Amino acid sequence: MNTKNSRLTDRRRFLSLVGGSVSLLTVAGVAGCSGDKDAPAAAAPEPEATPAAEPQPSAQAEPAPQPAAEPAPEPTAQAPAGDLVELSEQDTQATALGYVHDAANVDTARYPQFQPGQACVNCVLYQGGADDAWAGCSIFIGKKVNAKGWCSAYAPKAG
Repeated sequence: MNTKNSRLTDRRRFLSLVGGSVSLLTVAGVAGCSGDKDAPAAAAPEPEATPAAEPQPSAQAEPAPQPAAEPAPEPTAQAPAGDLVELSEQDTQATALGYVHDAANVDTARYPQFQPGQACVNCVLYQGGADDAWAGCSIFIGKKVNAKGWCSAYAPKAG
């Protein structure tokens, strides 16, 4: 049992020394951030060499810790179809990707990768069905694109 008490005492001594070192570094760090280059650094108190006394239980009970508030749910990648607005060809992102409502109007000089038959409806990013005239798109979050449309992010559906 004596060895166990000795280890406990050694551990407490170590923790008190480490705690004193941390406070010394904290004070020195704050003094170094004062901005006054000519001011002497504040002297930090020396850590105690004796082991810290065991904490005494307080007469008052401490309040139980409150559970952390649940974080707000993260926004989904796509809003429900009823909440989507039609994407404008003048939208900044639409312009950057060369989006057009009708694939027949694609600037083939600017987008030579365009092939006849490509349209949003047969793009893997299109979130609607084959019969939907307008539907969501993974690229244009919160907006719906024309099924006949096209942009440079076009990726053909498999099959």
